[in-house]
Amino acid sequence: MLRHIKFFYFNFVLHSFVFTFYFLRIWLKRVLGEDSDYYYRVFIKDVLEKAGSKFRPAITKALSDFKPIAEEILKEKKRMQEEKDTHFFEIHQRYDFTEDYEEIPQKLCVLDKLFLLKTYRGKDNELRFLDYIDKKDLIDWWFKNGNQGKEYFAIKYFNTIEKKDSLFYPDWIIRLKNGKIGIFDTKEGDTATDQETKDKAKALAQKLKALGKDFIGGIAVFENGVWYYNDSEKYSYQKGHIGKDSNWKFLENIFK
Repeated sequence: MLRHIKFFYFNFVLHSFVFTFYFLRIWLKRVLGEDSDYYYRVFIKDVLEKAGSKFRPAITKALSDFKPIAEEILKEKKRMQEEKDTHFFEIHQRYDFTEDYEEIPQKLCVLDKLFLLKTYRGKDNELRFLDYIDKKDLIDWWFKNGNQGKEYFAIKYFNTIEKKDSLFYPDWIIRLKNGKIGIFDTKEGDTATDQETKDKAKALAQKLKALGKDFIGGIAVFENGVWYYNDSEKYSYQKGHIGKDSNWKFLENIFK
């Protein structure tokens, strides 16, 4: 991405010189009429003198003054492209599943039925979380997010190990009866401490902040019989020390 931006800026500067010459010629022709060609040749000759040029420093200064504006244009262009790449999410009335999935009993899933893969890493932990939220009176409904595809909720994050942008699919979307929306991703063991989770936690924290005060969530971990969650951009987890880290909060508190 940075390489593309630098390339874009180089082209922008190059085209800025070209357009400067082009519009100057039009302006001279409008002001001076038939004599404009003569003065335009004088201008070109001066610019080609490099160190001895009178016009070149003025053009260079103008482009230098315009650089912060160009950077803002590039920043806005990047933001708009990211918004375009991140699809709008809505929960569908129906999702199709293969025979590799099994139906899981539940009460508060926003869908009539819940299907999970029969076997996958972390399933026991997710079932523990499901059992926890499925009994909360203050929850209106919850949705088990998928792990790929445009029909599920995705957040763009930068994978620092692979050095590239990737998509992150948080495990759970919860609507509380007070109108707040919770977005949580459950972790345990090594997955709670690895760099990929740190990268995802940062992206999730930034997304929640951007969505506004009615959104809460973070990385959720079960320890000592209690669910905790961490909504900090500077995420870290060490087993046995979760109670000493102020960034880890009791999940139960949001249901009171």
